[in-house]
Amino acid sequence: MAVCVPAGNGYSGGGRELSASELLRKLTAGELEMAQISAAVLGTLCPQLWLLDLPFLFESYEHAAAVLDGSIGRELLGMLLPSGLRGLAFAYGGGYRVISTTRRRIRCGADMQGIRVRVEPSPVTRTFFESLGAQPVVVPPVEIARLTRDGRLHGAELSWCGYWEMVQRAVQPIVNETEHSLGTSLYVVNDRWYRGLAPSLRRVLERAAIEAAQLERAQAVAHAVVARQSHIRAGGEVVRLSYEARRQFERAGVSCYERYVPLFGDTLMERVRTANYQATHRLPLQRLQPHL
Repeated sequence: MAVCVPAGNGYSGGGRELSASELLRKLTAGELEMAQISAAVLGTLCPQLWLLDLPFLFESYEHAAAVLDGSIGRELLGMLLPSGLRGLAFAYGGGYRVISTTRRRIRCGADMQGIRVRVEPSPVTRTFFESLGAQPVVVPPVEIARLTRDGRLHGAELSWCGYWEMVQRAVQPIVNETEHSLGTSLYVVNDRWYRGLAPSLRRVLERAAIEAAQLERAQAVAHAVVARQSHIRAGGEVVRLSYEARRQFERAGVSCYERYVPLFGDTLMERVRTANYQATHRLPLQRLQPHL
């Protein structure tokens, strides 16, 4: 069984690093059986997954769990099937995304004007940053330090864990806690390979994927706290958005919702908002179960 996982410059599988496009080609062709891939990348095969990149979509981690582990998550996973892939579960690495910068402190929407920011390869994310007046640049995280030293980047969108692990503090020492979106990834398998497994093995695989993804999410949240504390202890600076500044960012995000309504649909967006009520009032969730 060949498995591919995220790596510094893309993805690692079969003893070497692969680009996102090469990984998708190999996975759909059956040259790889399983991988963990970001929703931003998988959106090229299933654009509905870009829904998860909408700014300020999730009010809390509980809200995200209600969506990802419930009926909405199940539907999104199923939308991958026409591409020859089967989604098993959702994870996220490092928690909410923040924006690190070289010198600029982001205290309001106007502070985003003109800065070149590394972002994920999602059109939704690019639309959001453009609405703030920033210039989004899609590059792998491993390129951030070099491009910053060359003066071609002024900031980067990463999770706290991604920021700390990629050692960006030497070139981008300021972390602005915008917490504007949650970087999600999916555990996916080649569907033809999956259907070749015995039913009992399918159930084992899906249950293991769900449990692993939920554990990874819990660890990601804890590791984000440690990364933030480590950054502060190392002398790094953290800038928190004020309430009014956050409202400015949220208003800028409205353009994303309006632009992508034809793709995602009003109904799906409303169901995501309803899931937040369900999470905060601790109503029973429809937990993700194996689908055969």
